[in-house]
Amino acid sequence: MAKRTTPSTGTVKRTRKTAPRKTTRRTAVKQIEAAAPAETTTATGAVEAADMIEAAAPEPTDAQIAERAYFLSLERQGPGGPLDDWLQAERELRNGSEPA
Repeated sequence: MAKRTTPSTGTVKRTRKTAPRKTTRRTAVKQIEAAAPAETTTATGAVEAADMIEAAAPEPTDAQIAERAYFLSLERQGPGGPLDDWLQAERELRNGSEPA
């Protein structure tokens, strides 16, 4: 403990110096868990969990969509065009499914 003398009274006052706490990954997870409501096994809880996962998924980039649209155009055997390929590729990448 550090000692500090107050100028007005001349008394010695002991103070404790502490460093600010660092937020580590472990404490951040604990804070999130404490702030989040308790998990339930109801259908509503499952829907909320799916929404959280969906929100965390990154959006596909234009380059990824263009590449998938290119391969769709090579696979296409019939009517359709570049716009149809683009929209289908975008849908597939956002939903996370690529049909065989």
